[in-house]
Amino acid sequence: MRNRGAAAATLEHVHRTATPAGYFDDALARHPNPPATVLRAIRSGDPQLSTGQDIWLAENPALPRDLLERIALSSTDIHVVRALLRRPSLDCALLRDIATGALMSRAPDAELAAQFGGDAAPTVPVSGAQEAPQTIARMRVANGSAPPARAEREAIG
Repeated sequence: MRNRGAAAATLEHVHRTATPAGYFDDALARHPNPPATVLRAIRSGDPQLSTGQDIWLAENPALPRDLLERIALSSTDIHVVRALLRRPSLDCALLRDIATGALMSRAPDAELAAQFGGDAAPTVPVSGAQEAPQTIARMRVANGSAPPARAEREAIG
């Protein structure tokens, strides 16, 4: 797994033949060349392991867009959100998915909610479209990707 240039077929073989099953999943989630089928199999595995693997998957440049969106919509972990926000391919649609998943869920991670000024247990779901500018501004400030003045302008509209 340390060979960053390993072929996708080799990585798929390692995933398929690992004993015990899933033994190399963490390393494969971090590797830049696994095929989409391997990444999908890792993401569909044990939910207990998904937070750590979601961080590595979120950082993986080979992650297919549908998995990226699924992680963005489902994760409330601050480290996963930060990894998603650092992606060079971050666009408005993905940012909206991150905001919806992290801040608009019924029970977000308390650390994440505190980081972005949200409530740890909102009683009424908020539409991502209504709150998007303010949410995006708070997330960009918290991530350090925008100076506060710019984020404040975005929040105002």
